Amino acid sequence: MAPTFAHSFDAGKIITTEQAITIADGVAARAPMKEAFEIICSGAARIVTVTNDEIKAAMYQYYQCIYNLTEVAAATPLAALSCEKQ
Repeated sequence: MAPTFAHSFDAGKIITTEQAITIADGVAARAPMKEAFEIICSGAARIVTVTNDEIKAAMYQYYQCIYNLTEVAAATPLAALSCEKQ
């Protein structure tokens, strides 16, 4: 799990986490980059979090629909759109 951006967004300030354990290495961060955090805060209404299982399901959905393998972090937006907890 790499929830640092979500925790930081909710707190309104940068929050550092002890670890960032996720299958999506491209989005694993223990602390948000200041500039990225400022951009997100200036326009985002919320940050959606997804689980490893939701990411895996999105990767499989890409494969089923377009017969392509996707990089793990690239599947996170589809996972967020696909999950029902929103």
